Amino acid sequence: MKTMNSVSLRKDLGGVLGETEQSSEEVIITRSGKPVAVLIGMARWEEIESILATWEQLQDPENKHKLRAAQKDVAAGRTLSHEDITARYLQRRSA
Repeated sequence: MKTMNSVSLRKDLGGVLGETEQSSEEVIITRSGKPVAVLIGMARWEEIESILATWEQLQDPENKHKLRAAQKDVAAGRTLSHEDITARYLQRRSA
């Protein structure tokens, strides 16, 4: 992870933006030697947003309950094959 101070960033903002856009590397921005911000490329930001959205969904009590139930089902061997799921789908669709 690259680190640079705010003065250097101001002097070469265009270059730093170009580097960030082309790579997935984050740039830590410091002021008076202390980290104050992080600059990341848009692709990395979208990845982080997706992870945060999933995390938020997992915080919902109902979803936590469903996940635990699904984990118990898998551990107990209560699963369906891809073929079984496809057959059930096609059967419901034709009804």
